[in-house]
Amino acid sequence: MEELIIKIGVPQFVGIITTITLSLIGISWKIGGRLKGIEKDVEKLSDNHTEIKSDFKDFSVRMIDIIGTLKEMEGSLKEIRISKENESVSAFQNNSPLKLTDGGEDLLKKSGLQSYIDQHYSTLCDGLVLKNEMNPYEIQEEIFSCMNIHKFEGNFKEGLMTFSYEKGISMSIMKRIGAIYLRDKYMEENKIKLKEIDEHDPEAPSSLKTT
Repeated sequence: MEELIIKIGVPQFVGIITTITLSLIGISWKIGGRLKGIEKDVEKLSDNHTEIKSDFKDFSVRMIDIIGTLKEMEGSLKEIRISKENESVSAFQNNSPLKLTDGGEDLLKKSGLQSYIDQHYSTLCDGLVLKNEMNPYEIQEEIFSCMNIHKFEGNFKEGLMTFSYEKGISMSIMKRIGAIYLRDKYMEENKIKLKEIDEHDPEAPSSLKTT
């Protein structure tokens, strides 16, 4: 087997090493430049992501505000419907503080609502979201809201719906009758006078408010 022997002098060897070194430096410089470009692109993407995240957060806050406003409007419309229907039913006085009429008291007892609330009083009160700083008017509104969303079950639900249908009265009115009774029971137990409700009712005449 023949061997291939290449003989180069020192100048040639130095030239080769220099060429290789310069080539490596050039390659490193190009790679470094590309890496810096990639780094800048990553920074831009990161900044864009931050801006998008911030915009989405602002959008979410606005949507929450809109939903809150719609819920308030829905609640106001529901109160208007209840008040309007009560004009023909006369189950309670529309002036503040709301009070059951004799007819309302009769509906409360004959429908079984009074017995139901007496039996489930603790459970109904546990469902209330009450805070120490809430005034009597706010407590009343929380009780009304709680009763609005309360779901009757079983035989009592069927009986109440049948009673409501036969009397030509909506379930909203029946629930409000029960809510007024529940409010009176709660206020009496916690020694809160009904007249104090007017002092905090934003729609009550100024003559009923203390200064």
